[in-house]
Amino acid sequence: MGNSTLPRTFFCRTFGNSTGGGGGSPPAQPTISVNSAGTVVTIAGSTAGGTNTVETLSAQTGLGSFTWTTDGSRAGDGAVTITPALADGLYWVRVTSSTAGGSAVSNLVYFRVGTPSGTLAHSPADIIRRVLIALGHGVDPPGTVWPIYAGAEPDLPDNCITCYDTERRGHGRTQTDGEQQEHHGVQVRVRGATHGVGYVKARALALALDQEVYQESVTIAGTAYLVHAVSRTSGVLALGTDTPTSKRRLFTVNVLVSLRSL
Repeated sequence: MGNSTLPRTFFCRTFGNSTGGGGGSPPAQPTISVNSAGTVVTIAGSTAGGTNTVETLSAQTGLGSFTWTTDGSRAGDGAVTITPALADGLYWVRVTSSTAGGSAVSNLVYFRVGTPSGTLAHSPADIIRRVLIALGHGVDPPGTVWPIYAGAEPDLPDNCITCYDTERRGHGRTQTDGEQQEHHGVQVRVRGATHGVGYVKARALALALDQEVYQESVTIAGTAYLVHAVSRTSGVLALGTDTPTSKRRLFTVNVLVSLRSL
């Protein structure tokens, strides 16, 4: 292996070997698997009476760093709980089976502990909706003074705000875990009873997104998010009326959002 960040295509392949010694035949090469939580290693196919030692290696360490950590052992086949519990991240695990005849190394398994970086339990549009409410630029429905929605706009009231998810902007991915570095696209749409009312509110929201959102934290249904910043990609765009026979006017403001879950 050239470095600690082995590619995913090596997942569960066998890299083991057996080394003989005096006092008996070399042990069989064990096979291992890891549970979905990354807490338990299950060993199979080892030589009876041998000692099986579980070792882990962070897949996110620097190049050339290969310090394996012993995280538990047992005699023969069965389950071993990784102790102490690993911090969130990506790891390799192996088992070394030892007997009087020598040792044998299992296949390597690549696994994750914790939720993948970049996971969101709510859409960016819903998060920005909550940020605007927290900053006092609208209310949570069923309030009627500039209620703010996400994803769908009701027919009433006339004056309302709706946030929609739009195209993101990618900035590549990190080498160690494949996390995409990206800004999420959000469109803030304003519907006003008249052209004047709608434009003034849309402009106020555009300035608020420019000037008021910095390291803003919000919590939705127990999940906390940190919005680092919002970058506006358009001015206030007038779309006309919401129906051919309506007097209500529509306006949009498009932004890119940098955020993460806490």
